[in-house]
Amino acid sequence: MDKLSTAPVYAIIPVYNRRETTISCIEQLLAQSLPPAHIIVCDGGSSDGTPAEIRARFAAAPVTVLETPSVAFWGRQWRLPLIICVGSEIMGIILHYL
Repeated sequence: MDKLSTAPVYAIIPVYNRRETTISCIEQLLAQSLPPAHIIVCDGGSSDGTPAEIRARFAAAPVTVLETPSVAFWGRQWRLPLIICVGSEIMGIILHYL
């Protein structure tokens, strides 16, 4: 097998006040026949309870929630998890357009 077919895939989901959409997205990712090795949700200061709800619902799943200040929305939300995932294949999901 080549490197791409054996490398772990990380899903990065930047969000802001998209609690239900993000939960649905995570559920669908975890239900795949080959789910990501890890899902990183980068919250940009949501006021709708997104981080707490994701942590509660997916406590036993390979899901991490990173919180950044709302002033740093898209830029920091992509940079922070990319630093964590160096050496892995990365799949980005932008829920703003879903």
